[in-house]
Amino acid sequence: MANVSFRMLGLWTAFASLALTLGLAPMPSWAGGGGPGRPGALTLGAENVNDSPLKASNYRQLLRFVPRADLQIDRVYFGFKLKGAKCWDTGDGYGAGDGGTMRVRLVDIDAASGLPAGQIASETVNGCTRHNQAKAEVRNETPVLAWATLRASLKAGKMYGLVISNEHPDPAHNFFSFNAPIGDATLAGPHGRNELNKDATDALLSLDPREHVAWSEDSGKTWRYGKANGQYASYMNDRDQAHPATRLPQYGFRLTSGTNVPAQPYYAYTVDCANCTVAYGNLRVARTLTEAGGFTAGGAGIGTLTVKNLSTGQESSCTPYQGYGFNQCSLARAVPVQPGQVYSITATGSVELMKMDYSMRLLFPQVGHDSPDFPAYQPSPRPGTNREDVPSLWAGPLSPLVATEPPSNWSRQIEAESFTAQRGVQTEACTEGGLNIGWIDAGDWMVYGQVTFPSSGTYRVDYRVASPNGATLSLDLNGGTVRLGTADIPATGGWQTWRTVSQTVSINAGSYDVGVYAPTGDWNLNWIRFTKL
Repeated sequence: MANVSFRMLGLWTAFASLALTLGLAPMPSWAGGGGPGRPGALTLGAENVNDSPLKASNYRQLLRFVPRADLQIDRVYFGFKLKGAKCWDTGDGYGAGDGGTMRVRLVDIDAASGLPAGQIASETVNGCTRHNQAKAEVRNETPVLAWATLRASLKAGKMYGLVISNEHPDPAHNFFSFNAPIGDATLAGPHGRNELNKDATDALLSLDPREHVAWSEDSGKTWRYGKANGQYASYMNDRDQAHPATRLPQYGFRLTSGTNVPAQPYYAYTVDCANCTVAYGNLRVARTLTEAGGFTAGGAGIGTLTVKNLSTGQESSCTPYQGYGFNQCSLARAVPVQPGQVYSITATGSVELMKMDYSMRLLFPQVGHDSPDFPAYQPSPRPGTNREDVPSLWAGPLSPLVATEPPSNWSRQIEAESFTAQRGVQTEACTEGGLNIGWIDAGDWMVYGQVTFPSSGTYRVDYRVASPNGATLSLDLNGGTVRLGTADIPATGGWQTWRTVSQTVSINAGSYDVGVYAPTGDWNLNWIRFTKL
């Protein structure tokens, strides 16, 4: 049950494939030797690029980002397209008329909600004017990135955002498009929702887990994520409705010194890479590689994976399960690597390729080389690809998906709307940000698929709940085969008056379908959190 005065957002249920080793706490390093979501993180699950035409005055696109160092900037680059406008080629496309009036605001992000707060700087410019300026800077090539002129001092590790709108008096006939790579919504990890945890695992590309893209159709009053992140829904392989997709951040900076700094410049457009190799250079910590994996968005398999320490010659191989999605396997022998060494992963089959458009390579020439900023690259590109085009290959155990040892303070929060199956419930906008589950009647239930618990023992389960009159809930694993008990929900005072209630349970290590059942109704659920005691 819920107060209907709270505006419903678009359903965001596709995110719920939490089967991929749900959130372990901070790890010392990931694929390229950086931290969570840092350079070298696997280019997982990204394919195709979609556009969000800003053809109405109430449309807003939000790109949230986190700088890796203190920066003095005068530009922020982001994906921008104008096909169909008079300055590109007229007709149907991603833009129209004179390209619209692009307004870009650099804003602070509220740490509690993750949404735009105070404005830092802004620019308003005609779309075709900026397109032509960007084109001139990339040797008259068609740019896939444009910029906003925004002078600011950015702090490392702080969340910022770009809020992009079209201020043209006739936006329906004069507009531009925000352009972004997309990733499988079920594999998008923290980039598919309003994630505020800087240590969240499953981060993609070279992104911080707090970085994402959101869309609003009410001038920024509410925001949505997932496949509805744009004027139209997006899917992998353009129309693969079995695999909804969400937009991913793509951006860079220009320092006041005139140097361009890439943040996440990679671009994907339904490109596969057959018999490809990716190398990770300038390793920063010693690692023992025991697993390998890669991503495929089609029916072709990724073949046999070989991991090789290019500095010592040690190598090992394995053949993962073949099929759509992220496939991984255990190496026949461990491959140790030391700081400063370089290792590679080769797939004999087909894997997704993260490309750099030629205009991007002109803007960010340092990307795709054995450098501290972007250590992932192709050492010997196959015909038709470039050194900067990086296959989605990975070796671990330290990775966006697999942790080393489960820390003693392991904790994972699951958003209530991230169910893989449900009966009788609906989602609504939550006063604490994002969505909550409501309209819960007696007998209703939600399932959260294949949640992985790192070790056997006692866990505290916290539920963020609201209820006018009080109720009960029960928790189980694998369709009720393991019953973990019930928790009482107090009368909190309203449908959006939130309290946290807890229970202690014993769970054996492993992956389970977690079920929440309603013996009684009339309560709302915002999130569930498991903490190892």
